[in-house]
Amino acid sequence: METKASPANAKLGVILTFLSLIGFVWIYEWAAAHAWSAATIIIEVILLTIFIVGFIISAVKTGCWKYVNTSINDLEEKESIIINKALKTGYALFSLIALCLLIIFAIIAKPISIVMAVAMILLAYLIPISIIAWTNNGK
Repeated sequence: METKASPANAKLGVILTFLSLIGFVWIYEWAAAHAWSAATIIIEVILLTIFIVGFIISAVKTGCWKYVNTSINDLEEKESIIINKALKTGYALFSLIALCLLIIFAIIAKPISIVMAVAMILLAYLIPISIIAWTNNGK
């Protein structure tokens, strides 16, 4: 499981990806509840750009995205074990995050926006990739 990016860059990419995704959803929800302005639109564009750059650093340049999208039969045994562990951990973590968010939104009686739904789908895809990028250490 050789990676093309250094472990420090992969971790930086993971941090940028998740923080920008959270910020993007947070600003969107705030602007949708209050009012859109030129500043909020600019912030959203900046956060989207940071998200894309972070994803490229953490998933594309490390090559981790291809492991999650590859058939288990095409992987070596060690890679298969790493991917299986990342998927199990990632989906368990995603389930907890999604459940907590759904409960919070139900308690405050706020509907889930399409942006929140898309972010949750992205989160389900990103968590296993991020686990691999964070723990792989370039090996």
